[in-house]
Amino acid sequence: MQWCLNLYLLFCSFVESFEIGPDDVQVGIVSFSIDVEKHIYMNDYSNKRDLQNAILEIAQRGGKICIWLVYSQISTNHVIVTWFI
Repeated sequence: MQWCLNLYLLFCSFVESFEIGPDDVQVGIVSFSIDVEKHIYMNDYSNKRDLQNAILEIAQRGGKICIWLVYSQISTNHVIVTWFI
């Protein structure tokens, strides 16, 4: 689907603006419908190119969207924010 490719290209463009690495920005990606599927964990990729290639390989999912499930999964299992001042 064209909209899905456009979304993945948007993710790749977003990633391009950051330094990706173990001591820099890390990205995790999950998709959801009636369940949550983890595609990329925060420490899976240490450079932009590999991360962007992995983003483009994610298969589009169909089905219902359960936003509450995503919020619950991400807030308890995936989001780690660290601020350095």
